[in-house]
Amino acid sequence: PPLETQQAISAILTAYDDLIENNLRRMAILEEMAQAIYREWFVEFRYPGHEGARMVDSELGPVPDGWDVTSFSDIADVLSGGTPRTSVPEYWGGDIPFFTPKDSGGSFWATTTERTITRLGLDNCNSQLYPKGTIFITARGTVGKVMLSSADMAVNQSCYALRNKDGVSQYFVFLALLAEAATLRKQAHGAVFDTITMDTFDRLRLAVPPEHLLDSWDRTVADMMQLLLNLSLTNLRLGEIRDLLLPRLISGELDASNINIDTEEDEL
Repeated sequence: PPLETQQAISAILTAYDDLIENNLRRMAILEEMAQAIYREWFVEFRYPGHEGARMVDSELGPVPDGWDVTSFSDIADVLSGGTPRTSVPEYWGGDIPFFTPKDSGGSFWATTTERTITRLGLDNCNSQLYPKGTIFITARGTVGKVMLSSADMAVNQSCYALRNKDGVSQYFVFLALLAEAATLRKQAHGAVFDTITMDTFDRLRLAVPPEHLLDSWDRTVADMMQLLLNLSLTNLRLGEIRDLLLPRLISGELDASNINIDTEEDEL
């Protein structure tokens, strides 16, 4: 295209790229905030009202009186996945996202998967259709990546799916597992995480606060986690629109000079 058209196309695409990059920066800040609040409340024990708490000895060291030291298996159901036979085409290409270690990215929320399966494929594998908000942890391949599903998804056998038990916040389980995965990787330099087994969740011990404090935690981070999800989905849509625009602008199917891009985020 003529230079003027090239510049117009560049301006349009740059507007989308700038919005995506700005959202990524916001997401990084929110994720760090959520992890910092988790550490403050549940590692440093500086939660609201901690001033009057009495510390008692436990297998993890001093913890506030009234907190339970337990395993991950006691606060969450640990469930497995499975893969439909790849030789059966009727099992693949449907509308059910199929999460694998390849889909583990840098964000808290898994918004896309490389592959999808059909309902028939789901019926012929060991994975359930796990609801939105299920925690996935990669157990082989890319090991120890922890994410939340942004939609109903199936999962392959190289991952586990975790669902909080009654009285325990799902976001508490998620941030706790995220913190423990990072700690184990640092301590063992990857050796412990060659493969995650069911026993791993039995061995992982943590201090769990009373239910009223978990409720307070949920109220504190729920809006933050929802905003993270919204930003992740917005970036997904922005990327899809940008990628659809590019070939049409280059080919001249769309006239770049007639497109007025409003880069204000609220408008998008």
